[in-house]
Amino acid sequence: MPFLTVRVKGTEGYTRFNLGKDRTVIGRASACDLAVPTTNISREHCLLVKREDGWYVEDLNSSNGTYVNKVKLAAPRKLAEKDIVKAGAARLTYHDGDINQVEALEVEARRQSEAGDDDDVPLPPIDGLASAGACPACGLWVSTAHRTRGEAVVCPRCQGNIPAG
Repeated sequence: MPFLTVRVKGTEGYTRFNLGKDRTVIGRASACDLAVPTTNISREHCLLVKREDGWYVEDLNSSNGTYVNKVKLAAPRKLAEKDIVKAGAARLTYHDGDINQVEALEVEARRQSEAGDDDDVPLPPIDGLASAGACPACGLWVSTAHRTRGEAVVCPRCQGNIPAG
């Protein structure tokens, strides 16, 4: 079952959301299927809908618009693996795979990392990111998927620069 990796700009970490229904409304309103607790997203910002040939995203006349891979939506758009939907401060990475398989891989990667030497650099989270980079100063893995090649990402933990892959 397809799922989303949900990140909110300016915060650490992420959550995952299964696309278990044929229609998913995303926004800040608590009545939304995926409620994102941030003020710069519309109450009902965008819609993900399942059609015969795949999943589509469409803007619901939001104040700031909905973007897919930095392109503002003018009409519904079919999503592909690792497309990034921007809705306000939310970054929703679309995954066509099974969330249970991804979580099992992440648990195994963590287990292997913890069993190794303390000098080893920790493994990045296996969550289907298009790319991620480790901060050279503190080792935190940060998504660089929404950046262009060579554009630096500021580490939210130590404010160091992480080059985008």
